[in-house]
This record gives sequence, C-alpha cells and structure tokens, in this order.
Amino acid sequence: MARAVLAGRRANSHGLPWSGELWIAEGEPDYLKIAALLVEDTRGKSAGSALISVPGAEGLPISIASRIPSNSRVFICKQAGVAAQEAARKTTERLSHCSIFEISA
Repeated sequence: MARAVLAGRRANSHGLPWSGELWIAEGEPDYLKIAALLVEDTRGKSAGSALISVPGAEGLPISIASRIPSNSRVFICKQAGVAAQEAARKTTERLSHCSIFEISA
C-alpha cells in the first residue's frame, strides 16, 4: 500500500483502497510487528493502511514526506532513546501538512 501512496495512487495493486492512514515504524522489528497487526486489522475491511519503515536517526526523508497526501492520518511509532526521539521529531516536522499521532512502540 505504501508504494501505491508514494506513487500517487489511492489503491494498491490488488485494488484495495487506501484508508488514508500511514504508519511509520523505526527499524525492522517494529515494522514487522506493525505489519502483522495491520494485516489482521485489514481483514474484512474495505480499505487498508500504508506502512513505512524509517531506519536511522534522520527520520523520514524530505523527498518521501513531500509525497504523502495532506489529508493523511500519520501514526508515528516512537522508540525510546535520544536518536529515536530526534528521528520522530524530524519526521513530524516534515509531515506538518498531515494529522500526526504519536504512539510509543
């Protein structure tokens, strides 16, 4: 779904519409955990969420943040630690055109 959203489409390659929700995880463990939860949450629904993993302390790159639609509801899964907090702060700044919700991972 994230590939479709970043390409400007409102549905994935299987035709499932995007719900307007974008989840951002830091690193592989959280990405996999959230991916499993989203798969369960999408079953039987008429729209699905997008999920992006952002490794490192730089946050979501500006080039990607600019491709997220302004009506998106973005859930940033924050990690503990100074570097993770800084990455979440940068991501939040870059997505100021969206509705942001922070969740502790």
